[in-house]
Amino acid sequence: MSESIKIREGITSSIEMQLLSDGVVIDLTNCDHIEMKMMDTKGKVYSYSSLDSSAISIVTAASGLVDFTPPDTTIFSYARQPYSLYWWVYPTSGDSTTKYAVPGSDVAIIKVLKDY
Repeated sequence: MSESIKIREGITSSIEMQLLSDGVVIDLTNCDHIEMKMMDTKGKVYSYSSLDSSAISIVTAASGLVDFTPPDTTIFSYARQPYSLYWWVYPTSGDSTTKYAVPGSDVAIIKVLKDY
């Protein structure tokens, strides 16, 4: 998931993404939960977890499809774009603090189109 996503300012509909590592789908079947970390150009960090937020969900685990539904219209702003984004994946086995970053050495970029 090293990509650029374009969305409209003020969007509250779901944004579906596929988690990949070196172009290979990440199977989330044995995943305890996922977290999304996102930062705007002003330095504000947004953090959502599938454990405690209805904004994040795993759509299809085997194909690594995840969904983010912005909780309100103020999340994505033209003035605060672009946003950088990555995911933490927590496997069900092992230590509860074990986590993997996706993408591993990059971020996805969200570009916001102005609402006029």
